[in-house]
Amino acid sequence: TGGLNARMQPGATIAGTVTDASGNPVNACITFIPVGDLQFGFFYFSNLTFAERGSYSQANLTPGLYAVNFGCFYGTGKLARQWYKAKADAASANLVSAPAGVVTSGISAALQPSGSIAGTVTNRDGKPISGICVQAVIQGSAPSMENFGPGSGYTRKNGSYLVRYLPPGTYVLQFTECGRPAYGSRWYNKKATEQAATPVTVTAGGATTGIDETLAPGGSISGVVRNASGAVLRGACVIAFDQATQS
Repeated sequence: TGGLNARMQPGATIAGTVTDASGNPVNACITFIPVGDLQFGFFYFSNLTFAERGSYSQANLTPGLYAVNFGCFYGTGKLARQWYKAKADAASANLVSAPAGVVTSGISAALQPSGSIAGTVTNRDGKPISGICVQAVIQGSAPSMENFGPGSGYTRKNGSYLVRYLPPGTYVLQFTECGRPAYGSRWYNKKATEQAATPVTVTAGGATTGIDETLAPGGSISGVVRNASGAVLRGACVIAFDQATQS
């Protein structure tokens, strides 16, 4: 089979520096996510580089728009990860244009000390619940995909949880069972929706504690699915859609 020709275009380059809030160089991980991939959860495994002595340069990128993340996954220890320009989540990141054959420089970041949120989850009888996933969401934004940020945690046997490596900001927390659900999900301070959730403030280097929640057992819906002739349909999937949360 002949005639399968291609014309390759020059790759793009993004470069910059990474420091802490005092201007000291930081050896951080940086990821470059094509804007079209932001909806997927495993974009972190492509286009990844490391700053050495605070400087980085990522070459041979496919030309286009990128969201740039400094710190990858969960920051660099005591420093919170962030998106370009000092944004806490991907949805608010300033996109970087990377034209073919051009070095786009000055894409830099000053990482801030990370904060944390901690608390305990119990049932109505006051007994601790383990295996509850706790996700921190920037107030007013959509929940982050998969658990890649801004931060998440889970409750241990004593019901306690810790969400670490958070950039300073205002968050709302969602509590859902990690495995097979026995408890209904809830937003912080016994609220049914993100919009109604009580906000939680995180400061640079600070620990916000006492963010406790009580969960109630989840309810159930049952019925029979039939076709137009009234015959029972086996194997039909039934999904419950929450009108209030649009999920």
